[in-house]
Amino acid sequence: MLIISFIGIVQLFQHVQPGFDITRICIKIPSTWEGMMACRTLQLAGVHTLATTLFSMTQAVLAAEVGCTYIAPYVNELKVHVQAG
Repeated sequence: MLIISFIGIVQLFQHVQPGFDITRICIKIPSTWEGMMACRTLQLAGVHTLATTLFSMTQAVLAAEVGCTYIAPYVNELKVHVQAG
């Protein structure tokens, strides 16, 4: 599904600006197992990816192993932002 959405984005850019360089696009993807597999697929297709919602070094290592161009680690747990106190 993600790959189909990406193809739609590329087609939109190429329609608006013929010859658009797809290497200028970076897709932000959550660091779930499925997200990392999507990152690997997109990276192999030449698309830059950013792995987000990284909470551990293990997730960062996996993002590097699948070839993510960038990572966006969180320095505290998400619950801090949604729970009082």
